[in-house]
Amino acid sequence: METNAMTAQTTRALADRHYAALAGKDLTTVRANLHDDLAFKGPLATLDNADAYLQGIGHVTAGMTGLERRSVIATDEEVFQVYDVRFGTPATVVPVVEWLQVRDNRIAAIEMFLDPRPMLPPPTA
Repeated sequence: METNAMTAQTTRALADRHYAALAGKDLTTVRANLHDDLAFKGPLATLDNADAYLQGIGHVTAGMTGLERRSVIATDEEVFQVYDVRFGTPATVVPVVEWLQVRDNRIAAIEMFLDPRPMLPPPTA
């Protein structure tokens, strides 16, 4: 058996570490979980490396007051998770669905599905 083979259990453990690091605003651990050539696709950006993702997620976590995971499903190479991101005053909750693709025990791709309107500045008249 190949020693680098992923299982649903090891993939889920990686997703748990990633989620906990996001919840704790621990960007050093977030970065350690990512491949350098991470591919990210979301409603506000498409990025092609981990450092660009880290910069973007840093802006999000700065205003975040908490995360609450609703569900997570892992296979050998993928994780689907649903969680709520909470932001300060006034209290705002943004539901998020993430599809993580894993390679060599690190996250190689993230596709994020959410309605970004609550995170955007109000439109000007």
